[in-house]
Amino acid sequence: MIQSRTALLGALSLAALTTLSACSDDSSDTARTARGEDHPTIVASTSVWGSLADSVTEGTDAEVTSIITGNATDPHHFNPSAADMARAHNASFVVAGGGGYDAWLYEGLDDAKVIHALPLTAHSHDHHNHGDHDHDATNEHVWFDLDAVSEVAQEIADRVDGANAADTKADLAQLKQRLAALPEARVAQTEPIADYLIEDSPLKESTPQGYRHATLAESEPAAADLAEFLELINSGGIDALVYNPQTATDMTKRIRQAAEEKGLTIVEIAETPAEGQDTIDFLTQAINNLELI
Repeated sequence: MIQSRTALLGALSLAALTTLSACSDDSSDTARTARGEDHPTIVASTSVWGSLADSVTEGTDAEVTSIITGNATDPHHFNPSAADMARAHNASFVVAGGGGYDAWLYEGLDDAKVIHALPLTAHSHDHHNHGDHDHDATNEHVWFDLDAVSEVAQEIADRVDGANAADTKADLAQLKQRLAALPEARVAQTEPIADYLIEDSPLKESTPQGYRHATLAESEPAAADLAEFLELINSGGIDALVYNPQTATDMTKRIRQAAEEKGLTIVEIAETPAEGQDTIDFLTQAINNLELI
């Protein structure tokens, strides 16, 4: 079952309140450093958040840098350079997804300096067989949660003089309406990248639970999980397969091949935007692909 947005936002609110109560006056000042700056600098973990910041701060003197750009890198296993971390430490503020996904960027920074969609937890996934995991992890692909992206856009605007999130939020609202119009089809995912999009639509998430638990924990699914997935495909248990080409493995390629042989719709949704692709276009492309089902 896809973790509900209510639970995620509740966790985020609790984390925010805890941070607020614990922060000193200096931390509160850190959260407002971009206000009044002539040339505020913003560092984002990936171009999803960097492009969002660019859109919101268009027409201002803000300078935005994304650490990961393009879709040739798997952010799950990214190691930043010393120069990357120096940019983050020197920035007016940082934008990240949170939830451990891009902890390599925000660990060591004052929490008040980081705009984030999920709580700023450490990256603690162990890459071993999923038998040691007995519960779902938080889905870190929060940039596909259109409500969360809208909230991050507004917070960026709140920190930069002259910034405006209205147009971006309107675009996101239109995309959410398109999700609501999708069919009641059964979909499985080689990686749970589209959970938030599926949750906002009539689509039914149908990935076998063993496989799903393993991929949420960034572990290798067991042979039995693969066999269950292939049986689901061959028995006609799903209508489409969501495939992340950016994190492809021999196992996911085998699943895709079985789905293609069965004549299922393959919905490609990448981890991050292609070079030069902005966030709204990236999200639009994902929804365009889902509309092929």
